[in-house]
Formats: sequence, C-alpha cells, structure tokens
Amino acid sequence: MLAMLKPVVLGFLAMLVLAGNVRAESVYLDYSVTRGCPARHEFEQQVHARTPLAHFVYAPHSGRFFRVHAGVEGALVKGWVTSGRGNQVGSAREVSSQGCDDVVAALALIVALAIDPHAFVAPLSPPTARFPSESATSRPASLAPATVVPLPLPNGGAAASTPPSGPGHPGSRSSSSIALEVGSALGGSAWLTSPVALLGAWGLTLVGEDTRSALDAAAIQLTLAYAKSQIVHTTNSAGARFEIWSAELAYCPLRIQLSSEVLLRPCGALAGGRLTGFGLAGASLDYESTSHRRWGLVSELAQVRFRVRNGWQLFSDVGIGEPLWHYRFVFLTTPRTTIAKVPVLVPRLNLGLTWLFL
Repeated sequence: MLAMLKPVVLGFLAMLVLAGNVRAESVYLDYSVTRGCPARHEFEQQVHARTPLAHFVYAPHSGRFFRVHAGVEGALVKGWVTSGRGNQVGSAREVSSQGCDDVVAALALIVALAIDPHAFVAPLSPPTARFPSESATSRPASLAPATVVPLPLPNGGAAASTPPSGPGHPGSRSSSSIALEVGSALGGSAWLTSPVALLGAWGLTLVGEDTRSALDAAAIQLTLAYAKSQIVHTTNSAGARFEIWSAELAYCPLRIQLSSEVLLRPCGALAGGRLTGFGLAGASLDYESTSHRRWGLVSELAQVRFRVRNGWQLFSDVGIGEPLWHYRFVFLTTPRTTIAKVPVLVPRLNLGLTWLFL
C-alpha cells in the first residue's frame, strides 16, 4: 500500500513545486533615487522579504517592468512607481515623507503587492510615509497594478496616467538619470618593442553617467593624464625615457548589469597630447637630447565599475590602444641608435576611484 502511495505523493509534491515556479515572475526594475536613499539591492531585499514571487532581472525584456524613482521636492522626499508590460505603462503611484528610507519602504510594499496580492503587508520597520489614496490596511485590491494604458505619443500629448513634470517628478522618459562623478586613476601601458618600454600613468577623471539599468544607458568619461616610462637602454648603453601629457575622451554606449552593484561597459576612447623623448647622457651619448612629438591614441576598452557606498565607485578598464603616429626616437650616439619606437598596438590597464558629487 505504501509503495503504491509513494509515487502519488511524490507527484503531488512535484506539482506544488511546479505551480510555485509558474507563479514566480521575472521583473525588470528601473531604479533611480537621489543620493542618500537605500541602494537598489536594499529595495530588492525589502520586496523579497514580503513575497518570494519576485525575481528581478537586470536587462530590459518584453515582460513586466517597474520604474521606481525618489527625489527631494521642497522639504519632503517624494517617490513614484509605475508598472507596465512591453510598450504599455500604467498610472504612477506616489508617496512622500521626510525620510527617503520610509519612501523606499512604501514603494517596496506597493511593488510587492502588485506582484503578489498575498504579500506580507505588516511593516518591516515603523513607516511614516504618507499614501495619497490608501492606508496601510487598504489591501490588495487598491494596490493592484493600475490599468494599462498606451504611452504618451512622441508629439508631446500626455496621457492622464503620466506623473506631473517638474522638480523631482519623473516624466514619461524619467528613467534617464544623469550622475556626475570626479575621481583619480592609476594606470600602466607598454610599448612591446625591442627594447620594451613600460609606462606608468596618473590622471584626474570626470564621468557623466546615465544611471538607469537599461542596456542603452551611456556614459562619457574625460581624463587628464600624465605618463612616464622607466629608463630604456639599448645594447650600446644608450638610454632614454619618455613622458606623455594627454587628454582622453571615452564614450561607453552600453550598460551591462552583472549584479546590483557591478556593471560592465564596453568603451571607445580617443586621446591627444604631447609625447616627449629624453635622450640621457651616458657611455655612448655625450649629452642629453630632447625630442617633442604629437601624441594620439585610439583605444577599445572594457570597463568594470563596482559601487562601494556613499557615492564611491571603483572602476577598472583594460584594453588595447592604437597610436596614430609611430615615431622612431634616434639620438646622437656613436653609431646613431634608435633607442625606442612607438609600436602599432599598446596594451593598457587602469584602476581608479570616483565620487558622486551630483
């Protein structure tokens, strides 16, 4: 008898598991809040604490999405959440409070109930956020997803479901949120010629970044850098060193979210400046000689950014540069010697730290 019931029980348990998996929903989250608010992963943790049916993904898809925003307006912090599917978006829900933690907690509750009408609704912490049209006991029916309506037309016609424009209000395209960062970087590159020239670099960097989680959220980075090589020697004891002053502009058109705190950006960069070679007096070089040249470099980079806390970010980029001019540095030795030359390809690696100031 037990042997006959065993497969029935196992089948019933398997059906329960499958039913739970069917109910779980993959949701794309566009999360943009002012500095000082809880980070994206903290918002996700609050939603997961209320329902196990939310599965957040980091790339846009044709399924369901939520846009969550919070910003300062006057003496209050106001937050909005909209939901939709594909090219359709529902009406915005708004909350406000004197603290961003309370606003984000209220938005997390709205998202959890929209995903799961039976989500846990008891406060995770004492809330003070004010709901415009519902109370804490107003249950799933009033917090269910709003009726889906078409997005506003490109000619500027605004649907009634679009949140009002103005300071702190996200408009119909409010998922664009630009952050400015300033920082410093250390780096290195190499001229893989004979002899090899190794260069170390230091620079100041300014970054403008679209902080959306969307794949097409771009970033622009401007870097002012100084690089210096070690002393390069040839077989006849001639020596030289090299310095580069440059300005580099990098454009990173894509944002690939690896986790809530780590993202990858492919970038292209163009640098220009001055390259100086210093021939050093030695056994076969009677006096020092200086040679100035134009410097240009086109690079392809892969940049990884790590969000730390309080607006700080670590970044690392690795790539290949192609110099625009391939000079040979020949100094007055006996016999005349090419001490170094600029190669066709230059491998490079940078490590840096930036701080969000706007």
